[in-house]
Amino acid sequence: MNKYLFISIYFIWEIFIGWRSKSIIETKMSSKWREMAEKVLDHEDRIQKSYPGKFDGKYGYLMMSNQKLVFVNEEGFIRKTYGLILDLPYGKIGKINPNGKYELEITDVDGVKHSFKTEELKISFVEKSLEELKSPSK
Repeated sequence: MNKYLFISIYFIWEIFIGWRSKSIIETKMSSKWREMAEKVLDHEDRIQKSYPGKFDGKYGYLMMSNQKLVFVNEEGFIRKTYGLILDLPYGKIGKINPNGKYELEITDVDGVKHSFKTEELKISFVEKSLEELKSPSK
C-alpha cells in the first residue's frame, strides 16, 4: 500500500511542479517582446495595451503606449526570437480603417499602409483603444 501511495504522491507532485514551472517559464518568455518594445519608448512613456496578431503578415504583438504604436514580431517554436517591426508615433498615423471583423488597416502620413489582423478578438476593440490613446485629450 505504501508503494502505491508514494507513486500517487510523486505523480501529483510532478504535475503540480511541472505546471508551475511551465507557467513561470511562459511568463518570462512572453515578457521578452514587451521588454523589446519598452526599449524604444521615452523615459516617461508606458505601454497601455497589447494585442497578439499579425502585422503585415508577421506574427507578434501590437502594443500601444501613451505616445506611439509599436509592433514586435515573434518567430520560432522552441527558441523564440523577437524583432521590432514598427515604431510609429501617433502624430505620424494618417488613417485607421477597419477592414472586416478582424483586420485593421493603418496608413501613416507618408501613405504607407499596414495591416494588423487578429484571430479571435474583434478589431473594433483594437481600433477603439488606438483612437483613445492617440487622441490629444489623453
